[in-house]
Amino acid sequence: MSGEIRRKRLQRCAFDLADPCLRHHTIAAIAARWGYPHPAEFSRAFRTATGTSPRHYREQHLSPRADVRGASRS
Repeated sequence: MSGEIRRKRLQRCAFDLADPCLRHHTIAAIAARWGYPHPAEFSRAFRTATGTSPRHYREQHLSPRADVRGASRS
């Protein structure tokens, strides 16, 4: 049960990190919002779950090239 809750919290973090409307929020603020008050703990959990750092994940999903790729799939 706790593993499922952790997984869902990390999914919400990933969703928020990729949301252009939340671009002005820091990674630490997004992590804290979803129950990760310690940035190092969040970074380790996120990297374990996704294979990349929160910063890199955000950069990949908010880059102009990511927008072009997403638009071409529609």
